[in-house]
Amino acid sequence: MRPRLFTAYHYATLGGLCSGIVTIQLFCAPAKSSGAQSMSAQIALLALGANMEGPFGGPVKTFVHAIQMLGDAGVQVQAASAVYLTDPVGPGWQSPYHNAVVRASWSRGPTALLRLAKRIERACGRRPGPVWGPRVLDIDVIHHGARIVGWPVNGRWSHGLTLPHRRAAARAFVIIPLAAVSPGWRHPVTGARACDLARRMRGRKGRIREVVASSLPVSAEAIAASASARCRAGGRS
Repeated sequence: MRPRLFTAYHYATLGGLCSGIVTIQLFCAPAKSSGAQSMSAQIALLALGANMEGPFGGPVKTFVHAIQMLGDAGVQVQAASAVYLTDPVGPGWQSPYHNAVVRASWSRGPTALLRLAKRIERACGRRPGPVWGPRVLDIDVIHHGARIVGWPVNGRWSHGLTLPHRRAAARAFVIIPLAAVSPGWRHPVTGARACDLARRMRGRKGRIREVVASSLPVSAEAIAASASARCRAGGRS
């Protein structure tokens, strides 16, 4: 079966958050069947973050392998943002983070998607550590089919999955790449548009420093080519 083509989006400049979108066409290996499906396909948004090397190398290489694993598990990746270098949010000194957002189609429920994300984190080398501490890979489910799950009842937050992610709208490192892959997204609780939220992010914690990778290679051939190029350049990102 031939790889399918999808388009990754990123903004040409960080200042032009609602205009000047650049499109990059990428080849993505076709998703494998995930077996029984319990619901019609829903759009899901996943945030990827990392600031440590893992068994596959630096954060960009880890993201590439994580996306490949998502596809292998039946998640149909539709678009991937650029990879952004961002200020860390967490205890003590940490290295800057790499962050990206993936838009995908998923035919099972959000809890199953979260479980899959956690399995992929472990497969990419993540181990238990402090809250908001350094990590090899973090995958957060930000959105799943406009569902609202776990938001406060009588002022109390759920301890489990929350949709949309409770902190997404306040994090530049989530909203700016999210606005790149899904500019028309609206927060299911507040109704705020991704584009408008992104405009307000200047000066927030998790500030975007720069774009470090304009696209993520996701096919097996692209992974091999990326690894070869980085080896020749002596890079580890």
